[in-house]
Amino acid sequence: MKHVRAEAFPQLQDLLKTFVEMGGKLLVCAPYLKSGGAAEDELIEGAKMIAAATVIAETTAAEATLVYQV
Repeated sequence: MKHVRAEAFPQLQDLLKTFVEMGGKLLVCAPYLKSGGAAEDELIEGAKMIAAATVIAETTAAEATLVYQV
């Protein structure tokens, strides 16, 4: 993840660490992740694999969301 960055911004790993420290949740849709051939043990620290129904429930209940899709 060290290679992911944008000019004038901290590295992604630092941004994610701060996000989690401030109470943010890193929730990963299990069906989407598995369809890409990834496994739960490949997630970064603090990330949690969840079912699609939980993705919907969490996003509709949240004050704000950020979705990143590869």
